Order: sequence, then C-alpha cells, then structure tokens
Amino acid sequence: MDNAIVYYNKTLAIQPNFFSALQNLAFIYASQNENDKSITYFKKMVSFRPSIPILYYNIACLYSKKNQIENSIDWLEQAIRKGFHSWEEIEKDQDFSNVKSTHAFYELKAKYNG
Repeated sequence: MDNAIVYYNKTLAIQPNFFSALQNLAFIYASQNENDKSITYFKKMVSFRPSIPILYYNIACLYSKKNQIENSIDWLEQAIRKGFHSWEEIEKDQDFSNVKSTHAFYELKAKYNG
C-alpha cells in the first residue's frame, strides 16, 4: 500500500484532479482507518464531481465511523438528495450502526423514505 500511496501522490502532483488516483487514495486510507485522510480525498472528488451520490454516501460512512453523527447525517442527506435511494443498503451498512439508532436518522428516513 505504501508504494501505491507514493504512486498516486505523484500522479496528483502532475494532475491534481485525477479522479482514479483520488478515489484509490480515499479507499486505501479508509481501509487503514485513516478516516480524516479518506474524507479529505472524497471531498476533493465531490468538489469537481458534485453529482455522484456515492461520494457523499462514503463521506457519511466515514463520519459515522468517527462517531460524528451530525456530520454523518448531513452527508447522508446530501447523498439522498443527489440520488442515492437504496434504503436497504443504508439499513444493512454496519458503518451506520451508531447513526441508525438516533432520532435524526429516523427523521431522515421518514422524510425521504416515507
């Protein structure tokens, strides 16, 4: 992984918005539980590809893993507004285990899933 990180960072030095390099770094850091770094790369992707719902969803997951419930709910709502509508996936996602028991989650679900 260390070599991959070096390679992707060199790529980004040449082409700062290279989506695949940003995405791969985000997933590498997420797999290493370096959630702040992963969030940074996902947010960079959102900044130039704001219409991709899964990016918002991934950020929501990472904030949940950091136990930042309010941020997680905010990003999850943005994912839903952008088109992420798989409530089955949200319900099954273990990353949201702490979020799913909150009043804010139930409100969000009622608002968008009836």
